[in-house]
Amino acid sequence: PFFRRASRLRRRVSPTAPRTAAAEAERDRLAQQVADSHALLDGVFADAPVGLAFFDRQLRYVRINAELAAMNGLPVEAHLGKRLEEILPELAGAVNPLFRRVLETGVPIRGIDVVDDRAPEHGGPRHWRASYFPVRAGGRPDAEIIAVGVAAEDVTEQVRAAASRDFLSALGAVLQEVALTRDPRAIARE
Repeated sequence: PFFRRASRLRRRVSPTAPRTAAAEAERDRLAQQVADSHALLDGVFADAPVGLAFFDRQLRYVRINAELAAMNGLPVEAHLGKRLEEILPELAGAVNPLFRRVLETGVPIRGIDVVDDRAPEHGGPRHWRASYFPVRAGGRPDAEIIAVGVAAEDVTEQVRAAASRDFLSALGAVLQEVALTRDPRAIARE
Protein backbone atom coordinates (compact mmCIF):
# COMPACT_ATOMS: atom_id res chain seq x y z
CA PRO A 1 0.00 0.00 0.00
CA PHE A 2 2.77 2.50 0.84
CA PHE A 3 4.51 2.01 -2.51
CA ARG A 4 1.23 2.44 -4.39
CA ARG A 5 0.57 5.72 -2.59
CA ALA A 6 4.11 6.88 -3.32
CA SER A 7 3.68 5.98 -6.97
CA ARG A 8 0.39 7.95 -7.15
CA LEU A 9 2.11 10.88 -5.40
CA ARG A 10 4.97 10.79 -7.92
CA ARG A 11 2.47 10.89 -10.77
CA ARG A 12 0.78 13.91 -9.24
CA VAL A 13 4.11 15.67 -8.61
CA SER A 14 5.77 14.76 -11.89
CA PRO A 15 4.20 17.60 -13.95
CA THR A 16 6.02 20.06 -11.70
CA ALA A 17 9.29 18.12 -11.76
CA PRO A 18 10.47 19.57 -15.09
CA ARG A 19 9.80 23.09 -13.80
CA THR A 20 11.76 22.34 -10.65
CA ALA A 21 14.61 20.91 -12.72
CA ALA A 22 14.51 23.96 -15.01
CA ALA A 23 14.50 26.31 -12.04
CA GLU A 24 17.40 24.42 -10.49
CA ALA A 25 19.31 24.53 -13.78
CA GLU A 26 18.70 28.28 -14.00
CA ARG A 27 19.90 28.76 -10.41
CA ASP A 28 23.02 26.75 -11.23
CA ARG A 29 23.62 28.81 -14.38
CA LEU A 30 23.24 32.08 -12.45
CA ALA A 31 25.50 30.83 -9.65
CA GLN A 32 28.13 29.98 -12.26
CA GLN A 33 27.80 33.47 -13.79
CA VAL A 34 28.31 35.02 -10.35
CA ALA A 35 31.35 32.81 -9.71
CA ASP A 36 32.79 33.71 -13.14
CA SER A 37 32.21 37.42 -12.48
CA HIS A 38 33.96 37.18 -9.12
CA ALA A 39 36.86 35.30 -10.74
CA LEU A 40 37.22 38.00 -13.41
CA LEU A 41 37.17 40.77 -10.82
CA ASP A 42 39.65 38.89 -8.62
CA GLY A 43 41.93 38.48 -11.64
CA VAL A 44 41.77 42.17 -12.49
CA PHE A 45 42.49 43.19 -8.90
CA ALA A 46 45.35 40.69 -8.62
CA ASP A 47 47.14 41.43 -11.89
CA ALA A 48 46.28 44.97 -12.99
CA PRO A 49 49.39 47.14 -13.44
CA VAL A 50 47.53 50.03 -11.79
CA GLY A 51 46.12 50.63 -8.34
CA LEU A 52 42.43 49.81 -7.92
CA ALA A 53 40.00 50.32 -5.07
CA PHE A 54 36.31 50.52 -4.26
CA PHE A 55 34.93 52.88 -1.62
CA ASP A 56 31.40 52.48 -0.27
CA ARG A 57 28.94 55.37 0.05
CA GLN A 58 30.42 56.21 3.49
CA LEU A 59 33.82 56.49 1.73
CA ARG A 60 35.30 53.42 3.40
CA TYR A 61 37.63 51.06 1.55
CA VAL A 62 35.71 47.91 0.65
CA ARG A 63 38.32 46.51 -1.72
CA ILE A 64 41.84 47.49 -2.75
CA ASN A 65 44.48 45.72 -4.77
CA ALA A 66 48.07 45.14 -3.68
CA GLU A 67 49.35 47.70 -6.21
CA LEU A 68 47.43 50.62 -4.66
CA ALA A 69 48.06 49.37 -1.13
CA ALA A 70 51.80 49.44 -1.89
CA MET A 71 51.49 52.98 -3.27
CA ASN A 72 49.91 53.91 0.06
CA GLY A 73 52.67 52.14 1.99
CA LEU A 74 50.35 49.76 3.88
CA PRO A 75 49.10 46.18 3.43
CA VAL A 76 45.72 45.54 1.83
CA GLU A 77 44.16 44.45 5.14
CA ALA A 78 45.09 47.75 6.82
CA HIS A 79 42.80 49.63 4.41
CA LEU A 80 39.59 47.60 4.58
CA GLY A 81 36.74 49.30 6.42
CA LYS A 82 38.78 52.48 6.90
CA ARG A 83 38.21 55.93 5.48
CA LEU A 84 40.81 57.79 3.45
CA GLU A 85 41.37 60.15 6.40
CA GLU A 86 42.65 57.19 8.40
CA ILE A 87 45.02 55.97 5.69
CA LEU A 88 46.16 59.12 3.86
CA PRO A 89 44.94 62.10 5.89
CA GLU A 90 46.98 64.56 3.82
CA LEU A 91 45.07 63.56 0.65
CA ALA A 92 41.56 63.18 2.07
CA GLY A 93 40.74 66.89 1.88
CA ALA A 94 41.40 66.95 -1.86
CA VAL A 95 40.11 63.50 -2.82
CA ASN A 96 36.95 63.06 -0.71
CA PRO A 97 35.11 65.91 -2.50
CA LEU A 98 35.84 64.12 -5.78
CA PHE A 99 34.39 60.89 -4.36
CA ARG A 100 31.27 62.77 -3.25
CA ARG A 101 30.90 64.41 -6.67
CA VAL A 102 30.98 61.01 -8.37
CA LEU A 103 28.41 59.65 -5.90
CA GLU A 104 26.12 62.66 -6.44
CA THR A 105 26.42 63.06 -10.22
CA GLY A 106 27.28 59.57 -11.44
CA VAL A 107 29.84 61.15 -13.77
CA PRO A 108 33.40 59.75 -13.81
CA ILE A 109 36.34 62.07 -13.15
CA ARG A 110 39.35 61.16 -15.25
CA GLY A 111 43.06 61.89 -15.15
CA ILE A 112 43.38 63.87 -11.93
CA ASP A 113 46.95 64.53 -10.80
CA VAL A 114 47.36 63.74 -7.11
CA VAL A 115 50.49 64.62 -5.14
CA ASP A 116 51.42 63.12 -1.79
CA ASP A 117 53.96 65.46 -0.22
CA ARG A 118 54.98 63.07 2.56
CA ALA A 119 58.71 63.30 2.40
CA PRO A 120 61.66 61.21 3.60
CA GLU A 121 59.98 58.03 4.82
CA HIS A 122 58.25 57.64 1.45
CA GLY A 123 61.08 58.79 -0.80
CA GLY A 124 59.86 62.33 -1.29
CA PRO A 125 56.74 63.56 -3.04
CA ARG A 126 54.80 60.89 -4.91
CA HIS A 127 52.66 61.62 -7.96
CA TRP A 128 49.65 59.66 -9.16
CA ARG A 129 47.26 60.03 -12.05
CA ALA A 130 43.87 58.91 -10.78
CA SER A 131 40.39 58.42 -12.14
CA TYR A 132 37.23 58.06 -10.07
CA PHE A 133 34.09 56.39 -11.40
CA PRO A 134 30.65 55.28 -10.19
CA VAL A 135 30.05 51.61 -9.47
CA ARG A 136 26.41 50.75 -9.98
CA ALA A 137 24.35 47.87 -8.56
CA GLY A 138 24.42 44.97 -10.99
CA GLY A 139 26.60 46.97 -13.36
CA ARG A 140 23.49 48.46 -14.99
CA PRO A 141 23.84 52.07 -16.19
CA ASP A 142 20.49 53.09 -14.68
CA ALA A 143 21.02 51.39 -11.31
CA GLU A 144 21.82 52.94 -7.95
CA ILE A 145 25.44 53.96 -7.33
CA ILE A 146 26.74 51.71 -4.58
CA ALA A 147 30.42 52.65 -4.58
CA VAL A 148 33.15 54.81 -6.04
CA GLY A 149 35.84 53.04 -8.01
CA VAL A 150 39.41 54.30 -8.17
CA ALA A 151 42.07 53.55 -10.76
CA ALA A 152 45.44 55.14 -10.02
CA GLU A 153 48.84 54.96 -11.63
CA ASP A 154 52.08 55.99 -9.95
CA VAL A 155 53.65 58.53 -12.32
CA THR A 156 56.36 59.73 -9.92
CA GLU A 157 59.22 58.66 -12.18
CA GLN A 158 57.66 60.31 -15.23
CA VAL A 159 57.12 63.56 -13.30
CA ARG A 160 60.71 63.51 -12.04
CA ALA A 161 62.03 62.78 -15.54
CA ALA A 162 59.98 65.65 -16.97
CA ALA A 163 61.28 67.97 -14.25
CA SER A 164 64.86 66.93 -15.07
CA ARG A 165 64.26 67.51 -18.79
CA ASP A 166 62.77 70.93 -18.05
CA PHE A 167 65.74 71.82 -15.82
CA LEU A 168 68.29 70.68 -18.41
CA SER A 169 66.43 72.51 -21.16
CA ALA A 170 66.38 75.73 -19.10
CA LEU A 171 70.06 75.31 -18.23
CA GLY A 172 70.88 74.76 -21.88
CA ALA A 173 68.99 77.92 -22.83
CA VAL A 174 70.86 79.95 -20.20
CA LEU A 175 74.22 78.58 -21.31
CA GLN A 176 73.39 79.28 -24.94
CA GLU A 177 72.37 82.83 -24.08
CA VAL A 178 75.61 83.38 -22.17
CA ALA A 179 77.66 81.90 -24.99
CA LEU A 180 75.98 84.06 -27.63
CA THR A 181 76.07 87.34 -25.74
CA ARG A 182 79.47 87.21 -24.10
CA ASP A 183 82.90 87.23 -25.59
CA PRO A 184 84.23 83.65 -25.44
CA ARG A 185 87.72 84.97 -24.51
CA ALA A 186 86.22 86.77 -21.49
CA ILE A 187 84.38 83.62 -20.44
CA ALA A 188 87.61 81.61 -20.77
CA ARG A 189 89.49 84.11 -18.60
CA GLU A 190 86.84 83.81 -15.87
